[in-house]
Amino acid sequence: MINLLYFFDYLNHYKHKQAIWYQFMNFSRKYQHFSIRFLIWLTLLLVFQYSLVACTAEEQTTPQPKIENTPTITPTATRIPTKDPNLGLGTSENPIKIAYIISGDPQSALQSSAAFISQLSNETNLVYEFVPYQNATEAFEDLRIQKFQFIWLQPLTYLAAEERELATPILVSNHFGLYRYGTQIFANISSNFMVYFDPASSTTTSNPDVALNQLEGKRPCWTDPSSLSGTIMPSGYLAMYGIHTQPPVFVQNHTSVIRALYIKEICDFGATFGYSGDPRTSSGVIRDLPDAIEKIVVIWRSEPNIPSLNLSVAQNVPENITLKTKSALIFLIRTDEGKKNLSQALSYDVQDLLEINAQYYNDVRDLVKAADIVPYQHLGY
Repeated sequence: MINLLYFFDYLNHYKHKQAIWYQFMNFSRKYQHFSIRFLIWLTLLLVFQYSLVACTAEEQTTPQPKIENTPTITPTATRIPTKDPNLGLGTSENPIKIAYIISGDPQSALQSSAAFISQLSNETNLVYEFVPYQNATEAFEDLRIQKFQFIWLQPLTYLAAEERELATPILVSNHFGLYRYGTQIFANISSNFMVYFDPASSTTTSNPDVALNQLEGKRPCWTDPSSLSGTIMPSGYLAMYGIHTQPPVFVQNHTSVIRALYIKEICDFGATFGYSGDPRTSSGVIRDLPDAIEKIVVIWRSEPNIPSLNLSVAQNVPENITLKTKSALIFLIRTDEGKKNLSQALSYDVQDLLEINAQYYNDVRDLVKAADIVPYQHLGY
C-alpha cells in the first residue's frame, strides 16, 4: 500500500497538481485508513462489474440449440359423404323424376300421367316419377339444384336454362303435325301493302328484308309480350333488319289481332302464329266476321323456326339413363297407346318425338336476342 502511495505521489509531481491524482493524494494523506478501505472496495466493485460484463457477453455469444420447424400434424377430420343424387337412380328409393310445368291442378296431372309413367317404367325396367309444377320459377330453381333428371320445356324456358348451362334438349315433340311453327304478318287488304305470300302454294315469295321494309313507321298489333309467334319473333325480324315502327298495341291473343285489323284504325299490321293453323278461320272470328279471310291477308310468313315442347335432360344425369329414357320414349310414342298416354300426361297433343340438340334452337335464339328479350323473364313460355 505504501508503494502505491509513492506511485500516486509520483503522478502528482509530474502533473503539477492539475490532475485528479493531486486531489486524491491530499485526501488519502488526510484519511489514510479510509483511503485504503475505499481502494479495496473500489477494486472489488470493478472486479464484480467486469464479471457481470463477461457473463453477459458469454450469454450473448453462447450458441443456442437450433429448433427445427416441424409441421403440425392435424388429425384428418372424418368426412361425411353427401348423398349422390344419381346413386341407385331408377329404383323405388331413388326414382327418375320427370318434371313438367302445368296450368291445371297437380293432382289431376298426376292421375293423367300415371298410365304413361307405368308404361315407361315397364319398358325400361326403371322406376320413374312425374313431378308437376304450377309455378315456372319454382321449377326452374329446382332444375338449378338438380331435384329432377328430366323436364319438358317450352322454347323461352329452355333458352333461359341453356344460358345457365342447366339442361340439354334431347327430344322435341311433333305438335299437331309440326315440330316447329312460325310467325306471319297480316294486314287489312285496304292498307295497300305489297303481298309477299302465295296462299295457293302456301309459300313466301320474298326475303324478310324486302317484305318487311314497307312496315317502317307503321304501328303493329302484337299479342302477349311473352308470345314468340305473336310478339317476340316478329319484333326480332324487324330489329334484325333495322326496321323501326311506332309503339305496338298489345291485344292479348291471336284472334284479337285479326279483329283489330278488320276494324282498322287500331294498328297497321299484326302478327300471329303460322303453319299451325289460321286464326282467321277460328270459331272466335269466323262466327262474327265471315269475310275476314278475304279482308285480312298474309303479307309475309317466316320459316318454321319456333320449336314445340321439348324434353331436356338436367346436368350430370348418367348417360346410360339418358339413352335408355330417350330410346324408350321414341319407341312408345310410335304406338297408339304410348301416343295417347303421353298426350294425356302433358295435356298437349304429341304425335311423335324427334331427337335434337342445342343447334335446333339457333334461329329462335338469334331472333330472341335481336328482339332484346331476356328469356328468364318469360319462364313457362
